[in-house]
Amino acid sequence: MPDLEELLNELPDLICCFGSDGALSYVNQAYAAYYGATPDELIGTSFLDLVPQEFRSVVEANLRNLRELRPENPTVVDIHQGGDADGNARWFRWTNKAFFEPGSDEPVEFAGIGHDITAQREAEERTRYLAAHDSLTGLINRHTLREELERQLKMARRENRRFGLLYLDLDGLKTINDRYGHSAGDDFIKRTSIALLQSFRDSDIVGRIGGDEFVIVCPGVDDAALLATMLTRAREELRRAHASMSAAAEVGISAGVIVCNGADTADAVLQQADRAMYLDKQGRKYGTRSGR
Repeated sequence: MPDLEELLNELPDLICCFGSDGALSYVNQAYAAYYGATPDELIGTSFLDLVPQEFRSVVEANLRNLRELRPENPTVVDIHQGGDADGNARWFRWTNKAFFEPGSDEPVEFAGIGHDITAQREAEERTRYLAAHDSLTGLINRHTLREELERQLKMARRENRRFGLLYLDLDGLKTINDRYGHSAGDDFIKRTSIALLQSFRDSDIVGRIGGDEFVIVCPGVDDAALLATMLTRAREELRRAHASMSAAAEVGISAGVIVCNGADTADAVLQQADRAMYLDKQGRKYGTRSGR
């Protein structure tokens, strides 16, 4: 029969045995290396002392839960972060099993196997991020913006309050794409998104909902005149952001500004703001409104 300890030391998973107080009675090479030590250095110490402070409360709670395991259900799986010897945060899926003395239902020892799932977690986080954000600008996309708008409408109904919404459209973006190329158009959109984030408050919700369309939800702003002032400030910031681009002269900004009271759905509100933006666009087209 092959030497079991030699086999465990060949595995990349972190493997350990420990008592109810967390004192280690066995660790494999991967476990020791993770903490920058040798197995002999760790035996007899508590694994709690190896855990960085920011993760310690979670690990202590997991150990308390392990002490509650019983013979009829001796295994539990936990997923949590930990820190290695270099201070890097890693995600692990720990499978822990409790062992009992004959006739006793109080665990006396535990064995744990920790499988590093950091790459999997990061891939899942990336997938969730891409599903919720615009890939060009990093702003939230139409789907996420609509969800945020629904949440704001529900709060407005519950608290009997109002909030503002701005619907922006970049007039002439197609001209930039046709005349200077799509890379120039993409650069213009990215500069626009940065300028919008800088123009509005941290509490405001900025999203890109189409190729040349942006929506800003402004919680707590229930005055149309204040929204107009915010829009003017945003237009000034956009002019500064685009000043160095020769293509900037090709583009204007039409805006629909509305105050929402929570009575409508997100789709209805966006349609209302879209109509207001269209009226502004038509007014600008025929010279009845001014400003870029």
